[in-house]
Amino acid sequence: EELLKMWGEELTSEESVFQVFAHYLSGEPNQNGYKV
Repeated sequence: EELLKMWGEELTSEESVFQVFAHYLSGEPNQNGYKV
């Protein structure tokens, strides 16, 4: 459940994976407002 929120509802492309990784590195919440 938490992983789903962290990665977003679905991974659409490599770019979304990169975005999650970028948010993870910067400590910012993702597009769903969930802090990774």
